[in-house]
Amino acid sequence: MYSVDIRMLRWKENPFLATSCILIVRALIVQIGFYCHALGSGFLGIELRRNLIFSIFFMCIYSIVIALFKDIPDIMGDAQEGIQTLSVQFGISSTFQICLLLLTLAYSCGAMFSKFCTTDVNFYITIFGHAIGGSVILLNAAKVDLSSSASLHKFYMLIWKVTLFF
Repeated sequence: MYSVDIRMLRWKENPFLATSCILIVRALIVQIGFYCHALGSGFLGIELRRNLIFSIFFMCIYSIVIALFKDIPDIMGDAQEGIQTLSVQFGISSTFQICLLLLTLAYSCGAMFSKFCTTDVNFYITIFGHAIGGSVILLNAAKVDLSSSASLHKFYMLIWKVTLFF
C-alpha cells in the first residue's frame, strides 16, 4: 500500500500517511503483539508494564527515523517525480540531523530506562547495550557522505542492523 500506483493508496506522496503506517505497524502492533504472545495472552488481557511502554516509546522514535530516513537516498528521484516526501521538503542535511537527534534521544532514554531493571545483570545489559548501539550509530554518522546515495543507503541499513541487534 505504501507505494502502489493507485489513487488514494499511494501513501509515499503523503508524508503523514507514510509515517503513520510505519509507526502503527512497527511501534504498536508488533510490540504489543510480541508482548501478548510472550505472556500467552490475547490483547484483552494486556497489562501495561514499564518494559512494554518503553519498547513502544523506543520503537515510535525508531519508526519515525525510518520513515524519514528511508527517502533520503532517493531524494533526487522523488524530487524529479514531484513527490514531496519530508526528505524532499527538509533537504538531506536537515533530515539527516533530525534522524540523528531522534536516535540519540532513543538510545539515551534506553540507557536511562536501565534504572528500572530488576536485576544488576539486566541493568548492565540494558545500559551498555544502548550505549554501544547509540555510539555505533553516531560514530558511523560522522563518516556518511551526504552527497552519495550509496553512503546514505549504507548508513540507513546500519540503523536497521544496530537497532535490531541492540
